[in-house]
Amino acid sequence: MLKINRRPPSAIFLGELEKARDLLLRWATRPAVERHQRRAPIEHDIFRSGRIVEEVASDFGGRCAFCEREIGTSEGISHFRPLTVAQELHEEDFADHYAWLAFEWLNLYLLCRRCQKTKADYFPVVNGCRARYLATFDEVRADERPYLIDPTIDNPSTHLSYLITGECFSKKGSAKSLATIDILRLNDGYLVSDRRRAIEETLQICRRGGCPDIAPALPARSPAPAIHAAACQIARAR
Repeated sequence: MLKINRRPPSAIFLGELEKARDLLLRWATRPAVERHQRRAPIEHDIFRSGRIVEEVASDFGGRCAFCEREIGTSEGISHFRPLTVAQELHEEDFADHYAWLAFEWLNLYLLCRRCQKTKADYFPVVNGCRARYLATFDEVRADERPYLIDPTIDNPSTHLSYLITGECFSKKGSAKSLATIDILRLNDGYLVSDRRRAIEETLQICRRGGCPDIAPALPARSPAPAIHAAACQIARAR
């Protein structure tokens, strides 16, 4: 997982979603009883293909924000804060979280289908304290302390690292890093296998004097470049 520096949304992005955002906000400001009788008016095809997907994918360099697999625009985009929250204590208090952020630029992430499925609607926050309904995105970020690592805010390398076996581990044993590994299942067998292979390839390149700039020699669809950076550290330590 890499630190991602997001750019401001383009005029194209804002123009494409203006009507959809206005329609959603009209629904969101209705009384709770009315909202619960009708689903949020969100056109999900927007998140599967088209210019919006292309712009978000470009911001993430075409790689999944969590596992770093190169996917381009082929698997659509998803949301860091989900459109509904997985069942939890007092779930009725958060029935509409975070639907009003559906079209928020900084809430749209490039995620592969596997990470979309594993993350699903899980979004645990410290002490269950969620931002108030209809809070601005800046207010939401200020008021909440998510357990999931957010690669657009947090520096993942301070929380996670990798063994030569390909396993992902928590550097400091923090609740955030442990929850991220667990919820995203970052130690699934095939992810570990991919990482181990990528680390072995990187170590071979480093032994041939290819460190530190090894990017041109790396397989296009490997879990990179954070894995390769970790492998270079392993090589230098030997």
